[in-house]
Amino acid sequence: MVTAEAVAARRAEIAQAPDLTALLARLTERAAPLLERRPIVPPLKALLSSDGGICPDDGTALLFNPWSPNQHHCSRCGKTWAGERHDRHWARFQHLWLAERAAHLAALQALGGSDAAGVRAAEILRAYARSYWQYPNRDNVLGPSRLFFSTYLESIWILNYLAAAMLLRESGHLDEATSRGVGQVADEAANLIGEFDEGFSNRQTWNDAALAAIAVWFEDDDLAKRAIEGETGLLAHLMRGFGRDGMWYEGENYHLFALRGLLTGAAWARAAGVDLGAEPALAARVRAALLAPALTARRERIRGSGSRSRNRCISNCGRSGSRHAGCGMREPGCGTSRAGCRRSTASRASSQKCSIRIYTMLPSNASRIPHPGSRCRGGPS
Repeated sequence: MVTAEAVAARRAEIAQAPDLTALLARLTERAAPLLERRPIVPPLKALLSSDGGICPDDGTALLFNPWSPNQHHCSRCGKTWAGERHDRHWARFQHLWLAERAAHLAALQALGGSDAAGVRAAEILRAYARSYWQYPNRDNVLGPSRLFFSTYLESIWILNYLAAAMLLRESGHLDEATSRGVGQVADEAANLIGEFDEGFSNRQTWNDAALAAIAVWFEDDDLAKRAIEGETGLLAHLMRGFGRDGMWYEGENYHLFALRGLLTGAAWARAAGVDLGAEPALAARVRAALLAPALTARRERIRGSGSRSRNRCISNCGRSGSRHAGCGMREPGCGTSRAGCRRSTASRASSQKCSIRIYTMLPSNASRIPHPGSRCRGGPS
């Protein structure tokens, strides 16, 4: 969580802690390539296709290189491939990567005092403020999106985009023109995301988180209430999406993704005045959700161990010509409209001291990498 006051306190803490100082140095080192040259903003909207980003010869996923928009390398056969489908597959990761790097650079400005990093972060924010409306809202797979092909990816992107803007604003390094451009992007993103309520879904946790972040940016109480307390908001997803045992209802493979979205949204909800940790029932459900993967893994390990012991015992008994009762182990039991998603102009304010959490989602080979509403204004004036 980052507020203007917390930034100053954290900077003082970093100065007194060798491990935090080393971490800051490492983050500064990793950002060096971004300061040496301007990163590439994709001119293309991402496209989901059966052959984009895949080596035509051996089916291997092509490596993601943020500095190579048109030449895509296969790690298996060593060949380099080109073409629009590969470029638009690359654009998906590049858009996400750029928003994450903006947040990274903004953190170096806020916590490390790097003016160069702050300038570069603001450049990325302005680049998207200029180009966001040039990406067409079409060729989508799962909900409206300008940069991607699914709404939940737009949500993940805007969360990092706003995280960068908030860090700069809270540390006093976001100029008025850039702030206005960020607001225009956030306004349009809210309309896109708000149009597509997926009900109870792992992806909707990210949509709710994004709407909560946008609500914090604009101090929009109505939008915050919808994203946090609505029928398919964060609170409903926490109490209905995660069971009493803490496991996400769609299954283990979606659990961590849904939980990350919910926790990211919870941080923005706290900035909007709703602290999920302050209510015992909500806090207990969050705790259960955090523990569920480890407990499930432990149960599976016990179950697997029991199966191996049983098979080994039956095998030994078979060889001796007898079967003993009790030889094997018993396996353990096992949307509404956006109020209407339209933000009122009167609810804007850029002076509120708000808190954020940055979510990082990098491409796998980079570092770590995954209801009708009314339309607002079009592009920037």
